[in-house]
Amino acid sequence: GGCGALYGITPDAQSAIGPAPGVPGLFVAAGFSGHGFKLAPEVGRGVAEHLIDGAPRAYDPAFFDPRRFAEGRAHRPLTNRPILG
Repeated sequence: GGCGALYGITPDAQSAIGPAPGVPGLFVAAGFSGHGFKLAPEVGRGVAEHLIDGAPRAYDPAFFDPRRFAEGRAHRPLTNRPILG
């Protein structure tokens, strides 16, 4: 027996939270895979702060900026080995 599943993370294994590049009005909060459930309260608070106040206090918006991939600012992965979940 065996089981296979996708591990839904971004290429640098850090979530993407912020306005979607090239899609006006779309806000992204993705790439959490299994740990998104435990992070949801703070991410939700930060997204609300971002949308209402223009800047979140719950997280660093530059760190999670979805544009980092297109701009060559992706974070260095902690390992060069693929993650199996």
